[in-house]
Amino acid sequence: MKQIIITLLTSFCVVTAWQLKAQEVAPNYYYADPLRFKHRIETIKDYTYVHKFEYDENHLLIKIASYQPSGSLAIEHRYSHNSAGYLILHEEWVGATLLQKDEYIRDEKGYITHYSRYMLDEESQPLVEDLRIEFFYNAEMKLIRAEIDAFNPQTHDWEDLRTTKLTYTESGLLHEVIQLTPDGEAEFNREVFSYNAQNKVIALDFIPGMASVGQEAFQLTYEYDTNGDIVKAGREPFWFYYKYDKEKLAVETFTPRPTIADLVYLGPKNYVWFFATPLDNGSKHAVLTEGDEDITAWYQSVPTSIDPALPSAHMRLYPLPATDYVIVEIPSEWIGRTATITDLKGQVQLTHEVQSTRERIDIRRLQAGTYLLQIGDTTKKLVVW
Repeated sequence: MKQIIITLLTSFCVVTAWQLKAQEVAPNYYYADPLRFKHRIETIKDYTYVHKFEYDENHLLIKIASYQPSGSLAIEHRYSHNSAGYLILHEEWVGATLLQKDEYIRDEKGYITHYSRYMLDEESQPLVEDLRIEFFYNAEMKLIRAEIDAFNPQTHDWEDLRTTKLTYTESGLLHEVIQLTPDGEAEFNREVFSYNAQNKVIALDFIPGMASVGQEAFQLTYEYDTNGDIVKAGREPFWFYYKYDKEKLAVETFTPRPTIADLVYLGPKNYVWFFATPLDNGSKHAVLTEGDEDITAWYQSVPTSIDPALPSAHMRLYPLPATDYVIVEIPSEWIGRTATITDLKGQVQLTHEVQSTRERIDIRRLQAGTYLLQIGDTTKKLVVW
């Protein structure tokens, strides 16, 4: 069930690269931001269950309820968030029994620094913590290492399980995820991505290391159509075929995705959408089906609002309210773009070319009121006094 729900919790192979770029705040993969997304996942039917996705009034995912074909509730996945809207707790329930919970500790910008997993030991006992992961980032907030510890129920001690190392290409794409022995001297395995000229993933190689036991090397490959969508993925004899909703772009379609805890613990080969497509840098459109409709997805429109409850993961404004100026913090790749400020009627009041990741914009010409500041496809509310 853990693997099934992981595949259900990934975004539909979005076009963005396998990279964790420098940002003032961490991306939020459980927030269907109405200023970014036009559609969000509503229902998925797979071989076993029908999964219903539920959101609160702030567009945060709060529940995935899985129903049997008879209509009876089988499993509930519940999600809790902190005041900034970031996931901090996931619980898996069957009836009145809590089977598992995952806790996340985040820094002030929302990046995960610690993960703990709790599992059901005996039905009459409370959950037992059995897995811990510490995360380490570079100056650009790219994840570069994770230390994984496991609880030994025989000795009742915590033991070093393994170290996960992540490397990137010169252009910032995720290149390798390497699983090492705790001392770092030997490899359990490494998974290596290959990309084409358009920076789309075309292969993932699984390579066992000297410390591996019973593992075999294999390669997953991905074939695209002329629309930029993956139509065939996997390996012989395990091929999977996909169809898409050509009216829905993947970048405009929200689906929640697993956290980095799943990436480092399960590895990229299991960090997928459906059973075979890569999580990032894949298809252009939203997936409809896998196989002969063995797995099918349905979407709904994202309720719109000019005042979303949560900030964009890519841009921050302060001070708010603003008077003579406002400071805009953005990722470095946005430098050179134009910031456009419009009133609530859609009339452009001011434009400004952004020259730095922390840009000061003179707004003295604006009258007091509420405006929208937009850079690319990201929009924030700006209140001027």
